[in-house]
Amino acid sequence: MPNFTAVNPREVATIQAEQAKNPANLGVGVADLSSGAIRLFLFDDTNAWVANHPHAQAIAGHEAAAVMAGFQIDPTRGFVLAWDAANGQWQVLNRSHLNLADGNGLRMDLATFGLIVKVLENAGLANPVVFP
Repeated sequence: MPNFTAVNPREVATIQAEQAKNPANLGVGVADLSSGAIRLFLFDDTNAWVANHPHAQAIAGHEAAAVMAGFQIDPTRGFVLAWDAANGQWQVLNRSHLNLADGNGLRMDLATFGLIVKVLENAGLANPVVFP
């Protein structure tokens, strides 16, 4: 099992503030199974990065987020964050094409996902609604 490190609470706050204005700009989370690092980005930021770095041949979303974080693609898993401002709740979805290596379709290993959710809670995601 990976030993995940803390998530920067500023990354959580950035996603929450942006989604309060633009709910379509989802949070893109990536976790490096090798280092235990977890990073959070806004989807629009990954899209802009791809447009400005065509030589990277990455697609917006989890793949670009992994590259932006300096992670190798193979040991990286992805998830989605959504702030439901109307209900004051976070939603954490276990969905990414980076999770295919775990053999559960778009979902990463549930034990790994559970560890990630705990780290996210410690960074300020109080009582998230989790979609494993």
